[in-house]
Amino acid sequence: MGGTEGVRYNASASYFDQDGIVLNSNYKRFQTRMNTVVRRGKLNMSVTANYARAIQTGSSTSLYSSSGMNNLFYSVWGYRPVTEPDVPLSTLMDNALDSSVEPTNDYRFNPIMSLKNEYRKNYTNNLQLNGFVEYEFIKGIEAEGIRRLHVRCP
Repeated sequence: MGGTEGVRYNASASYFDQDGIVLNSNYKRFQTRMNTVVRRGKLNMSVTANYARAIQTGSSTSLYSSSGMNNLFYSVWGYRPVTEPDVPLSTLMDNALDSSVEPTNDYRFNPIMSLKNEYRKNYTNNLQLNGFVEYEFIKGIEAEGIRRLHVRCP
């Protein structure tokens, strides 16, 4: 933050990085903000800019799914934790499909294998620009203008 009597400005930035509780998931966000205010005589002016970039990595538990069977937790809760007698547990862990599930109408996959082999990265960019100008021509008569631009890019 700084400036002079008629001009003030400030800027800030932040960074957030957190691993999720779901295997191979992460969320990162970088954010900046800049602001300038000018007050000189009959002119008042302000410009603000905000930018944010977010990166979401990994599978979401239920985001953008049109069917319940496509949700991650459908496979987590539906996948068998044990095998039949005399069948090693590795048959469930090493195969994408459970042999007891009919794959033509049931889409349960091995959730651990699915999470280890899926690659998903979702990028979001947001830019906001705000501007304000006010000018007092004579006492009691002012003109002002406000403009805003918001751009969101996936």
